[in-house]
Amino acid sequence: MRMNRKALYLMSILAVIFVSLMISISYADDIETQGLRLDLSECIRWALKNNPETKEAAYSVEASKGRLDEAKAGMLPRVELRNLTGVVPGARGNAFFSEDRITDTDDLGIFNKLELQIVQPIYTFGKITGFKRAAAKGFEAEVAKRDEKRDEIIFMVKQLYNNLIFTREVFSIVKEVKTNFEKALKTAEERLESGSGRITQSDILKLKVGLAETRKEYEKLKNATETISFALKRELGLNRDVDFDIKTESLEADTVDLEDLEEYISMAFKNRPEWRQIEAGIAAKRALLQTKKSDLYPTFFLGGGINYAVAPNRTDQKNPFVRDDFNYFEAGLALGMRWLFNFSATSARIRSARAELNMTLEQKKTAALGFPVEVRKAYTDIIENKARINISQDGRKAARSLMVLSLTNFEFGIGEAKDLFEALFIYTKSVSSYLEAVRSYNLSLAKLSLVVGKEITGLKY
Repeated sequence: MRMNRKALYLMSILAVIFVSLMISISYADDIETQGLRLDLSECIRWALKNNPETKEAAYSVEASKGRLDEAKAGMLPRVELRNLTGVVPGARGNAFFSEDRITDTDDLGIFNKLELQIVQPIYTFGKITGFKRAAAKGFEAEVAKRDEKRDEIIFMVKQLYNNLIFTREVFSIVKEVKTNFEKALKTAEERLESGSGRITQSDILKLKVGLAETRKEYEKLKNATETISFALKRELGLNRDVDFDIKTESLEADTVDLEDLEEYISMAFKNRPEWRQIEAGIAAKRALLQTKKSDLYPTFFLGGGINYAVAPNRTDQKNPFVRDDFNYFEAGLALGMRWLFNFSATSARIRSARAELNMTLEQKKTAALGFPVEVRKAYTDIIENKARINISQDGRKAARSLMVLSLTNFEFGIGEAKDLFEALFIYTKSVSSYLEAVRSYNLSLAKLSLVVGKEITGLKY
């Protein structure tokens, strides 16, 4: 009885531990996508893991690897085994005399045929080698294509992340300005009604116009914020109903020590997956052209096999000049040659393959001319946007001071409505211009990272 109580006690403890583990696992699954808060680095890592396009690219690489393995198997012997079982009429006798007829059905029996054929290529004038090289380079191209998609997703996440912060900050500014317009309008209407202060109907109309414009921007930015948030969720592979938000609340300029322009141009040709994809594509096209040329020549191979058939209800013929399709045994090995004399069609395929190779070579020339232009554009955008930040930063501070001063003067009844109207719009424009410069600067850094194929900031992902 004592042992049973101990066992029961132990089982209860284990049950509690098991239930606790299940609850913990369930809770972990819930918080994985509920209440999700990520910074930019975490967003990029999440997207690279969960974005459907990254998975699609990975499967494309896997499929290309299968084609490469198939091409590598080209020099291995091709083995084919066939077996056939059925019913056959009986046949007794030999080639000169038999009492049976092929139409007899009174002595049906079972037959079995087994055919084993082996073909081993010996020399193909470069056909199999060309297929192997084309498949290998095709695999390299798919890997580069996957990396290109990866870089595009990283850039898109950076863009959406910065756009979301920018839109929220501008929305906050417009909300502040809208509140100030509403207070000013209420104060102006009270003063006009009481006859105190220097308020005219024209002042009221100006404040109403300003409030209407601000409300319009308020709604527009509110919808834009939701749209960008949904787009960012999509890049992360999250459903729209997932409780997700970003950690960053204020837009700040990234820090980076720029290197020389020529260094970034050199980096682009070294790191960009598009360049690797083009070079691998050229090598693959050359290899495919070789395989098409090899079709002009024969293929030499070793062929052999075993053919065996047995039907017990039929006489096994021993005469080598007499063959029964249901009783025989054959085995052998021979040297063979296969040559297709379809030279016209083969020449057409060669011309097509050569044209595809030339087309890829021209794509390389286009990329060689275009890469430096893209790098230079992103590089100069960084410098220009950095200068815009420095210029607009002073303007933002001055605009805020002007707004505060105008609001204070208006509240004390010594300021003009038109001055407040102008100050609020100047403040909105100046702060938005500063935030736009910061966003453009960050995105130009992201663009340079994209076009050189390497992260140039200190961002880790």
